[in-house]
Amino acid sequence: MTVTSTSVTMRQRRQSYKDEYTKQTLQTPNFPKSVSDKQIFAFCLAFRMLNSLLVQSYFNPDEHWQGPEVAHRIAFGYGHLTWEWKQGIRSYFHPLIFLPLYKILALLHLDTPWFMMRAPRLLQSVFSAVGDLYLYKLSAVLFGDSVAKWALGDRSYAGVFILLALYENFFRQKFLCF
Repeated sequence: MTVTSTSVTMRQRRQSYKDEYTKQTLQTPNFPKSVSDKQIFAFCLAFRMLNSLLVQSYFNPDEHWQGPEVAHRIAFGYGHLTWEWKQGIRSYFHPLIFLPLYKILALLHLDTPWFMMRAPRLLQSVFSAVGDLYLYKLSAVLFGDSVAKWALGDRSYAGVFILLALYENFFRQKFLCF
């Protein structure tokens, strides 16, 4: 055998292994679904909203200074900005998510301290519920419906307390499953 014919044969064999692997892994299995996506989302949303109302503390002051406080300043013209905002080293993307919320609260005359404190976390709970739904969907595709239900059961300290925080990087993390 020559070197050229050996390398061609090895390439063909490697390609056939890749093709077989791709067929096996990229086919979405037909697992029987016991609940609909709407039901899963409703459960996740109810859990996250209740969780956001029950958690009365903050993980770190930065979760307030990185988003809601900046959005409040933009919406109402007063509030404190930390040095990162004054130096221009932070992006306004995350605070701008809360800006329409504050404007709607002001328009409806619901801009009371109770609503202003809880509304960003309630909005964040909607994003968390969407992230939970897509984590369920990803788990169902990769491992099946029974494992996906366990993924929804992650109600650990991180799942209950920290992932509700208003950090920009936690916001991004919720959408990794899309």
